[in-house]
Amino acid sequence: MIRELAPPASEEDWRAFHDIREAVLFVGRGKVGVYDRRHPDDYSGANHPLLLKFDGRPVGTIRLDDLGDGAGVVRLVAIALEEQGKGHGRAMAEQCDGLARRLGIHTLYVNAAPEALGFYEKLGWERHVWNLAELAGIAEDCIQMRKHLGAP
Repeated sequence: MIRELAPPASEEDWRAFHDIREAVLFVGRGKVGVYDRRHPDDYSGANHPLLLKFDGRPVGTIRLDDLGDGAGVVRLVAIALEEQGKGHGRAMAEQCDGLARRLGIHTLYVNAAPEALGFYEKLGWERHVWNLAELAGIAEDCIQMRKHLGAP
């Protein structure tokens, strides 16, 4: 059983990446018809869209945005509905933390959905307001958090 977190490498990967995000983070939260599969933030050079595969099957997504100066933002974290509760989220978070460290990021931020607070707290995140302007649109009901990864 291998879990691998990597950038989408094919059209099929990109389709799975967007399908998971749209189903979990948009349709699943009552935001039907607003997901943008071509959003420029997914293709910006400082941002790292990542697809988690379990034994070769896409099961989760996350994007790591490098803000520079040792800070990064974890965005659009989603595990396919039928794969939730199987340890994929924790594995994806650990692999994302490793990538962040390799990029020189020592502090991560997230806009956490209220129902995900317990998940983040178990992984060492703490509530911390880091940018109120971020709490708009799809993140309007989120709670801001941070996690210190330590010096790279």
